[in-house]
Amino acid sequence: PMLLLWLVLLFRMLGSTAEDYFSPSLEMFSLKLGLPPRFAGVSLLALGNGAPDISASINAMTADPHKGYRLILGSLSGAGMFIGTIVAGSIIVATDGIICRGALMRDVMVYMLAVLIVSAEATTGSISIRSITLFFSIYVTYVILVLAAGKDSILSS
Repeated sequence: PMLLLWLVLLFRMLGSTAEDYFSPSLEMFSLKLGLPPRFAGVSLLALGNGAPDISASINAMTADPHKGYRLILGSLSGAGMFIGTIVAGSIIVATDGIICRGALMRDVMVYMLAVLIVSAEATTGSISIRSITLFFSIYVTYVILVLAAGKDSILSS
């Protein structure tokens, strides 16, 4: 019970820090750069959320090149599951439901495609430059799709 209370407290502190500092900064940057909110979310917010994962992954591989990948795969798949289930579920409960629209379906489909490709590449036992290029290409294509959709919604309104 004490650890659960501690976990809740830590999540609350993290949430209030993000709400007070990270979100206003992200909003200011996106306004100054003239970025649509959705595009800012998949670029600046993703960078802010992903930076610790990159650092932890590099440290895991540096500390143990032969077994560090296990920690990385567990960490990244666990983070994806946590966001896709707990965070999304909490938001849906807190807002009394979210209407499933095209953007959500696009995001889910691209995420599923990325997971399938990463899984297929991981079964080969090694990651090549071709794989890395493919991973970056998926993300860049996704960001371009989001930007194009954001431009369309601005023009139609």
